[in-house]
Amino acid sequence: MRFRAALLSACVLLSLTAIQGTAQCGPEMEKQIADVRSSWVTGWNDGQLGKVVDLYHRDADVLAADGSRAHGQDEIRVSP
Repeated sequence: MRFRAALLSACVLLSLTAIQGTAQCGPEMEKQIADVRSSWVTGWNDGQLGKVVDLYHRDADVLAADGSRAHGQDEIRVSP
């Protein structure tokens, strides 16, 4: 019983530490995120797939709604 209580306490403390350790975005980072979001939406709406894919890191992983994974820009470009 004590082990379970100690384990539960440790889990709670770790989760609180993770929440408190979350980095906050400054105004410059918020602008960068907004710019990337805007570029992604514009590229998508204009049908410019190359522009959209270029926003991802070359080793990025993207999970599709069906659970399939595309790794890297080349796979992201041809994923369903």
